[in-house]
Order: sequence, then structure tokens, then C-alpha cells
Amino acid sequence: MTGLLMLLMLSYWPLPADYGITGTFMEYRNQHLHAGFDLSTDGEVGLPVRCFDNGKIVLIKVQKRGYGRVLYIRHPKQKLVSVYGHLDRFTPRLERLVSRYSKLRHTRYPGTIVPSHPISVQKGQIIAYSGESGVGWPHLHFELRNLNNEPVNPTEFGLSVTGDISAPEFQFLNIYPETPSSTINGNCAPARFPIIRTKKGVFTTRPFSITGPVLMSVTIRDTDGRKGPLSVHDINATLNRRPFYHYHADFFSYDRFKRSSAVYDLGRTRITPSTYSFNLFRIPGSNLRSQEEFPATFQKGPNQMHISTIDFNRHKAEFEFTFNWQKISGKLIRPTTFTSSALLLGKQIVPAGTIQYPVFVRISDNTWTAAPYNTVPAVISLGDISLKATGYNTSPRLIYTRQLTSLHHETGLKAIPDAGIEIQPGLVFFSQLDLAFHWKKSDPRIGWFRYDTVKKKWKYRKTELNNAKNRATAKDFRSGRYAVFLDTAAPVIHKNPYFFRKRVAWHITDIGKGVDDSSILISRGKQSWKMEYDPDRKIAWTDQTLKKGRYKICVTDLAGNRSSSVGRLQ
Repeated sequence: MTGLLMLLMLSYWPLPADYGITGTFMEYRNQHLHAGFDLSTDGEVGLPVRCFDNGKIVLIKVQKRGYGRVLYIRHPKQKLVSVYGHLDRFTPRLERLVSRYSKLRHTRYPGTIVPSHPISVQKGQIIAYSGESGVGWPHLHFELRNLNNEPVNPTEFGLSVTGDISAPEFQFLNIYPETPSSTINGNCAPARFPIIRTKKGVFTTRPFSITGPVLMSVTIRDTDGRKGPLSVHDINATLNRRPFYHYHADFFSYDRFKRSSAVYDLGRTRITPSTYSFNLFRIPGSNLRSQEEFPATFQKGPNQMHISTIDFNRHKAEFEFTFNWQKISGKLIRPTTFTSSALLLGKQIVPAGTIQYPVFVRISDNTWTAAPYNTVPAVISLGDISLKATGYNTSPRLIYTRQLTSLHHETGLKAIPDAGIEIQPGLVFFSQLDLAFHWKKSDPRIGWFRYDTVKKKWKYRKTELNNAKNRATAKDFRSGRYAVFLDTAAPVIHKNPYFFRKRVAWHITDIGKGVDDSSILISRGKQSWKMEYDPDRKIAWTDQTLKKGRYKICVTDLAGNRSSSVGRLQ
């Protein structure tokens, strides 16, 4: 009783903070910003989830992916809506409501359910139980939205992150040349400077020199002291004691949901392994109200920059460094890197805004096709491949592409000749990248893949095959290497079926286009049962009560490759 009383009096979090935080507000999540906090359950499911504050349940969702099983509660006093995602199950009353809609809509995933009368709940009341429905592993996604349906930072509403015991740490300063004549320490290639902590506790890096315009980002690591890297709440940069850039993660609107590259340096940021690098500039046209850029400019000679960051528990870290800056001289430098706002054509530096059509440019002994893009897309054709790059930047930026003559080999993927490309913008401002391959012969095994340079493997991008137009199309938002392959690898069925959380499960992996969820059948004699596939855990499962014994499983992947196996359920 004492614990519950403390919860009602002091804590608004729907789960105890004992297990830590695995995700923060406005954190990088591929093409979007994270809308809430992820609360760890330490791998468990079934933990009681309590209501944030007095309110009424106005919406329930049950979907296969996304947030899975979700509750939406309106709080009139706070003028907020709280959201609880990836639930395992609801309270019995809500489960009966979901069951009725499942029968009515003939599916275990009935989608959106609006109660005929909003259901009143009290602060601290158990409303559901944590799980891993939808996308991801066991955790609770918790978010708050204002009455304009804008996600807001929960720590602004009395939700303290007292379990966060560690301060942020600066790791790297990243600098990118904007023009062919921009240099860092006399070199026109991007530079990355390690950051160290001084005896006084302030972070710093060695002095350096810059010529011409550059862009900067900073890599910051923060945790709550137990779990993996998190994003931070606030970044403030000054140049020669004048305001330079400010980022504050307080709220955003869903029309700016896909703005991760406005905040994060995507070339230095990823989810697995978790790394966060933050831009120190505001992309013109991004319209994120969490960012401010000031008119401070580099001055000739010595410059001093001070950057401070604060996490969601108000821990602070400071980073100070000095550099020398000078204007570009009249001497032209043959570029060996990809610049974002101008390029060298012949003996002239040409701004991106003056380029009308794709042009050929020589960089580091390779010929690239360069084109400007902003809200008006760049369209480039390379043999049987065409691409369209659209940005949300209002000032033109440059995209560079070339065909690949050789591809990293991966067993089970058959390369299609001349169907690989590399895309390297100066810095990613994409809102969307559209890829198209024009085939000469239709084949269901065709798919677009992107090369993961960290894991050293090709990863499938969802591909649409249009037989009427002989095209295979995919969408993405990142630079890197892309290629079209034939998926020739059948799914791999591992060992025997087993019981997982009272369900019969079977481990299945596929290195190509992925398992066709609708194809999986488990059978014994003349009886057969459909199974569902969890791509996170890579298991097929069924709720059917099956006796121990020998079973056969058949599965097909999205490329049409088929596998079957026989195993014993112990």
C-alpha cells in the first residue's frame, strides 16, 4: 500500500523507474522523431501499467505492427492526451470490448476502436499490462500530446527522470566542407576530431584551422546510467560569445514528424549500434520550432566556440574549443570530397542554385553525376536505374551518384548487372529518395537492397513490382550504396518447434526479401494451422493448443522461395 500511495502522490510515470529508460523524446528513429519515452521492462511482459492522471479512455487501437495494442486517454485538467503503446493486454473490461470488435471485423487486429462512451480512469489506476506488441522488444512506449495532437516532452509536466544518474559526454566534433575550396587543416575532406575531458571536467579538442564555409555536428553520448545511449534535451552553442545555435526538445507537430535529418547528422547517427550526432545548424525550410539559428559568423583569425548540452534530468556537459578561420583565396583546389552547396566545373566554382541539369564531376578519380535538389526534386538516370531526391530544404543542395562496377557479395543474393549505385550528398537533407529499376524481364525475386557499412551486409528495402511498367520501385531517405538483386535464398527453418510464452513457436530466418507472413502453415496429419510471423524475434507462432509430437512446417518468402521442415514439439 505504501508503494501505491507514493505513486499516487509523487510519480506520474505509468511504470516504476526501476528498469530505466531506453528511449527519449525527439530521439532519432530512422526517418522520424520519437514522440515519447520508452520505459524498459527489463525484458519482461505483463507489468502493471498505471494511468498518468485522471482522465477518460477515448481510443483503443489493436494493430499488428506500429504501436501494437495502444490506449489513448484524454486528461481535461492537464489539457493532454496520454498514449500507452506495445501493450500485452488490457484490463478485462477493455479486453471484452476488443473481443467484440475482433468478432465483428473478423480479425484479431480490429484496428481503431472508439468506445461509445469514454471510460473514466483515475490517476494510478491499472489500465493495462506491458508487452511487446507491434514493433520492437518488450518495453512501454509512453507519450503525451497536447490538444493540437502535438507530441510534447513529458518532463515538462511533472515527470522527473530521477533514475538518470549520468551526465552527457561529448565524443566527436564533425566538420564538413560546403564548397570545393573549403578546407579543414588544409584538406578539403571532412574531418572528425576526438573530444577529451579536461581535469576541470570541461570537454575540449585540439585547435584546428578552417578555410571557407563549413557545416558542423557534434557526437554526444548519454544514458540513464543503466541502458543504452539516449538523446539529449537541450544543446546551446555560442560563437565568440554570441548565440550561434539552439536545440530544445519540447514539442513538434506531426506534419514535421519526418524531420530527423533536421536535428541529426545522419552520416554519424544510427539506431543499432546507437550513436547520436547533432547538427549545429538549422536547415532552411525545416520549420522545426525546436531549433534556432542565429546570425553569428566566423571571424578572420582566432574563433572560440562553446557548446553545452543538458539531458532530461538536467545533467549538464560543456565543450569548448578554438580554431582559426580565413576566407577562401583565389586558388582553386581540386575536390576530393562531396560538397553540399557548390562544386568545381572546369576552372569555376559553381553554386548549386545555378545548376539547371545533372552534370558530370570528377572526384577522387571517379566520375559522378551531380544535381541540385530542394523541395523541387533532382531526377537522375543511370542506365536502367533512375532516382529522385527531394528535400525539405529551401536552399539548393547537391546530390552525387555513380554506378557501381562491383558489389559486396552475399550468399543468396544474385546481382543484376549494372544495377548498383552509390549516392553521396555533402550532408543529408533528404525528405525522400525514390529509386526505380527498369527490368527487361519480370521476376518476383527482384528487390532493392541497401548496404549496411557497419554490419557488412545488404538489407532489403520494401520494393513494389509494377508489371505494367516493368519497374521495381523503393523509397528511402539516406545516402549510401543501393543495388537490385534477385533473392534466391529460401527461408531457413531452425531445429524444432518450442513453447514461447505459452504459444507454439518456430524460429525462421530469411536473408533476402523476408518471410511471407501469410504463407506459414504448421500441420500434423490432415490438420493444419496458420502461424503468424514476428520479424523482430524472427519466430512464427500460433495461439492454437497443440499436443506434443511431430509437426511439419511450410513457409514461403516474399520472393517466392519455399522451405519446409519436420520437427518435434517436446
